[in-house]
Amino acid sequence: MMGIGYFHLENKNQGQVISKRRKMKFTRCHPIHGVRACFFMVLLFLLCFMCAASLVRSDNIHSVFITAIQNEQTHATAKEVLREAYRRIGYNVRFETFPGQRSIVMANNGESDGDVARIAGTEKEFPNLIPVPTPVILFKGMVFTKNITREIKTWKDLEGLNVGIIRGIRYSEIGTRGLSRYYAEDMTHLFRLLDQDRIQVAIAVSMAGKIEISKNFRFKSYKEI
Repeated sequence: MMGIGYFHLENKNQGQVISKRRKMKFTRCHPIHGVRACFFMVLLFLLCFMCAASLVRSDNIHSVFITAIQNEQTHATAKEVLREAYRRIGYNVRFETFPGQRSIVMANNGESDGDVARIAGTEKEFPNLIPVPTPVILFKGMVFTKNITREIKTWKDLEGLNVGIIRGIRYSEIGTRGLSRYYAEDMTHLFRLLDQDRIQVAIAVSMAGKIEISKNFRFKSYKEI
């Protein structure tokens, strides 16, 4: 598979965030640690339940509705982790995907019980969300390009370039503040902008970017920096 050049900008943990307005307390497990982490997840859930029994919904305590980012492989993977985690404690999960910004706003407004996975500090911008401290996934934020050859090790190194990011993906929105940036609605749109030379670099999670290339841009002649 031919791949667009990329280099590592940032390692991040993403954890679930839950909505105060839906009156439900959640937790989840780390995908790497398997059964041990799921045991820890159950313990956390019991502690949360004991400490916040008044927050538990009375209409249907065995079903939750969680939003996720559409067409984003990182969230697709995290959904399966959460699905299994909740199954083990007797909960059914209904996921619906939306554009990145809409997904988190829905959770903040109480239209869903929570959002799949967001970086630490999300609750500062969206105060109705409660972060669950155990990570769901670990990801690498990467830069993808067609023809840029400069050395890039930090966000500052992107100065002077047209940078593409996905709207609502907070780590890339934060990292590119003050830069010349263009918003895409999802991963396919982001790489289409790159393919059409409307942007010079695209910021995406490593795994998600590579999957997008293999699905929709595999025959393009890109180079790696």
